[in-house]
Amino acid sequence: MRQPGPPHRGPRLHSAGRPAGHRPRLLLENASGSRTIDFPADDQVAAALAAFTAAVAGTAPAVDGAHDLLAQADVLFAIRRAAAKNGAPPGS
Repeated sequence: MRQPGPPHRGPRLHSAGRPAGHRPRLLLENASGSRTIDFPADDQVAAALAAFTAAVAGTAPAVDGAHDLLAQADVLFAIRRAAAKNGAPPGS
């Protein structure tokens, strides 16, 4: 019998467990060779919390294309609403 795993604790930040000074490295490979890109260190948890705080406070900088994304979400919502009115099951 399979033993149950640990309880689900909700979403986690990908950088959990990485020290604030961690310098991520990206290795890109293709048919013509490879190259390595070293990224600067950044405390991802602190950065995520700062971005969330700015978004809640309304002080976050404008995001390019944000208006288009919101318009697309409105269209998708309208399509789902119309489908529901016509008897389509949720999520179809």
